[in-house]
Amino acid sequence: MRRIRRKRRTLIGVAVGITAVCASSLVAGSSAVSRGGVTNFNAGLNRPVGAPAGMEKQLVLGSTKLCDSFDPALSFDAWCGVIMRMYARNVVSFAGQAGDRGLEIVPDLAKKMPKVSKDFTKWTYRLRDDALWDDGTPVTSEDIRYSIERLFDPDFLGVVSQDNMCLLVTCSAGKPDYEGPQAGKHLASIKTPDATTISFTLTRPYALWNNILALPQFAPIEQAREIALNLEGREYSSAPASNGPFILTVADDDTTADFLPNPTWHQYSDGIRVPQVTAMKWNIFTKEDDLDAALLRGEVDVRIDRGLGAATREAIALDPALKKYTDQSPTGSVNYLALVPTAEPLDRKACRQAIAFALDKNELATIRGGAEVAMPTGSIISPMLPGGGSNSDMYPVGADGTGNLDAARNKLIECGYPDGFEIKMAYVTLGVGQSTYESVQRSLSRIGIVVDPVKFDSFAQFFSTGVGTPASVLTNDIGVIPTSWSPEAISPLLYWGAIADGRKVKTRGNTNYSQFLDDKVNALLDSIETGHPDPGRISKAIGDILMRSAFYVPYSQERMVLYRAPYLTNVYVQKALGGQYDVVNIGVNR
Repeated sequence: MRRIRRKRRTLIGVAVGITAVCASSLVAGSSAVSRGGVTNFNAGLNRPVGAPAGMEKQLVLGSTKLCDSFDPALSFDAWCGVIMRMYARNVVSFAGQAGDRGLEIVPDLAKKMPKVSKDFTKWTYRLRDDALWDDGTPVTSEDIRYSIERLFDPDFLGVVSQDNMCLLVTCSAGKPDYEGPQAGKHLASIKTPDATTISFTLTRPYALWNNILALPQFAPIEQAREIALNLEGREYSSAPASNGPFILTVADDDTTADFLPNPTWHQYSDGIRVPQVTAMKWNIFTKEDDLDAALLRGEVDVRIDRGLGAATREAIALDPALKKYTDQSPTGSVNYLALVPTAEPLDRKACRQAIAFALDKNELATIRGGAEVAMPTGSIISPMLPGGGSNSDMYPVGADGTGNLDAARNKLIECGYPDGFEIKMAYVTLGVGQSTYESVQRSLSRIGIVVDPVKFDSFAQFFSTGVGTPASVLTNDIGVIPTSWSPEAISPLLYWGAIADGRKVKTRGNTNYSQFLDDKVNALLDSIETGHPDPGRISKAIGDILMRSAFYVPYSQERMVLYRAPYLTNVYVQKALGGQYDVVNIGVNR
């Protein structure tokens, strides 16, 4: 078939990676709701808030933009995971649960969890025979195979990490040796012996394959729908097929969208989504303050992009009557400085530790919006991961977060530079880049460390030919790299693999900026890959090793402030899906 060609998309920022009420005991993926009627600040982080009150209502959504794409395979926006959940189901998905239970993976299009070989290389799934597309045709194993194969199309590559794609095909220099299902070419690693069976044979043992299949980008599309749309000169994202409870329709001017009931979806076929409304309206606002004002007036029920704006957050923080209806939801992203040992004297551990002690984390958090949305931290583990946030702070910077200068000076003496040293820091001149550099410069100047700038004018240049290319880092003698990272697929293996597995350092597009290599860490990563029963414990051990090494200096964890109107029911944060409210299961009672 001929697919409409689209402009290539390039990931220019770090941190894509990407977590109802019980209708009956048979709806295994949904949550029990607290019916106490009492709500508090952060109540929605760990339990559903508000008891349901019938279905004859419409939920009004609001945001400052639409999703970057409604084709699951092309969306970079982490917050859109809860949107696609309404019309796109996965083979297995994150549960419809609050708190850490939302990180659990449960069957979705699959009847049950897969049959897995002892070495974790072969995964076989039996599909439900009652899951239908909105045109009434069944969702088949061929739809799933085609949808995964098209992720290898050069127009799609980059949305899903190359490491994930290399689980299904041989790769040369990190790039898959397969370019999609054009001309009838199929992956030998995916077998579809019948319409309800699909199996995957991986290129190496990988115990967390379910975490990959649960990614929003792995939601199957209807191949017949894409063919029909392409014949009309349209992309799949313009009218995606639905196998979930709602059908999406977007207005021609992109200012509104509707979610209407999918007549071919039935509750008995879906243990994750338990809709509490009959329809949803999605309105787009050009100004963030206007959106927040409409939210507080009740004209919009749920904001679904990135949380409240700064002005609204400040106003609510001063009003206890409103603050109790908010949740500070972690996005999963950790901001940190990567210290590069090829830039002397950062090859000396004590010199790196001096930087960790001297950093003014309070100021850096303020630059990123303040503690409400950038909580100072001494832990490199994402709070979204098993074991997340459990690292002890090995380099405390004082109760006020401004730095422990005595400890820093002692480390300078230990590393042989009692009067300080000179180092270069790379940064992007856009956004908070300049302010972040100036803050680090001020912090370290207090102990005699001079920080010189290495400027980049675009994120694309910074992450590709700049700090993402070890040869460029070496040539420019870059020693400090400010960046952030968040877990893809809520997997400790993928989180740590990208920043701490020295075997995966790339010549271009590298994300292990310190080029960290440690045999013990590699062994721990391998133990997760081959099925260690307690990945949270292993994740904490890896984090401890990294913190002791002082190659990474974390300074804040990203959060957003969400507002849940008092009349909403069954509202909770879905941790695995960008930390947003699980919109598909929210109800209205007013």
